[in-house]
Amino acid sequence: MDPNTFLYNVPPFVILRFCEIMDTGCHRYGWRGLAARIVPSFTEVRMYERMEAGGRSPTKELLWCWAQQNPRVQDLLEVLQDMGHYRAMQLFQDQCYAVKGTVNAASNNKCELTGHVSPTNKRNIVAGTRDFNQEMRISEGCFSDVYLARIGGDMFAVKLFKQVNNVSWKKLWDVFRKEMEIHRLCRHPNILELLGCFSDETRYCLVYPYMSKGSLFHRLHHQNSGPPLSWQERLAVINGIAKALHHLHTAQPCAVICGNLSSSNILLDDAMQAKLSDFGLARLRPHSANRLSTITLGAGSHGNPAYLPEEYLRNGKLSAGLDVFSFGMVT
Repeated sequence: MDPNTFLYNVPPFVILRFCEIMDTGCHRYGWRGLAARIVPSFTEVRMYERMEAGGRSPTKELLWCWAQQNPRVQDLLEVLQDMGHYRAMQLFQDQCYAVKGTVNAASNNKCELTGHVSPTNKRNIVAGTRDFNQEMRISEGCFSDVYLARIGGDMFAVKLFKQVNNVSWKKLWDVFRKEMEIHRLCRHPNILELLGCFSDETRYCLVYPYMSKGSLFHRLHHQNSGPPLSWQERLAVINGIAKALHHLHTAQPCAVICGNLSSSNILLDDAMQAKLSDFGLARLRPHSANRLSTITLGAGSHGNPAYLPEEYLRNGKLSAGLDVFSFGMVT
């Protein structure tokens, strides 16, 4: 990686892995050792300690605040050199990171993609979507659009995060990174698999397998060419999504609250197996938290109101019960 790269331009998956290392390190090799060298006051360190107690990544918050001062990768490497943290330094000396933890050398040092059939990279994705031509767009959301990518004989769905007037790049970066983190944490047959990702100066993209049978919403409302779902198929979908939610709510080390469950976010593969997708509004919740505790979301963080309970729409407090209510609305 180019040492002159600004920290805010470092691929999010690299930052995510770096945060994992620093958050779990001991005092000297953990986030406190980093904070001692870049944070100006002990008061700020206490603030990051409170974030850690609340289940948030102190390294992530620490890096984001520092990135506003335009430091480069070289500046971080010098700090890590001073700490003697050679394991963390190694992260920034590799050219390419795969989502599944495999390092793939590549000519483009911002490539982060692996595929099922053959390796895919940024160039292939851009070509496969015809440079994200509107004719290749298959769905549209608040924070992102999804495009069909044809690469050789394979098809992929590419989620391209977009900046709208009231959404900052930091917000998009957080959503982008969160989706990657949740997919890394939660792998299940009924959760849509993340094949890869890439980022550059103007785009954040996630790459998924293309679900040719469309969404449950489309099948229920006869918006595609497929036949109506049989009762056996409907029960299989319900059973699969129930398993996916159980997996999310019992995930280690943190539970995942989807917060955006709807029939539009349940996709069907060629075998009609249900796949839960879209974790842009999901939240991680430590298992150590009180069972009845809630997380308050900011304005604009709501999913489809038709699938949300009234008390959530009123006070914006998120709990695992929200997913159960949304699941009930789907069924």
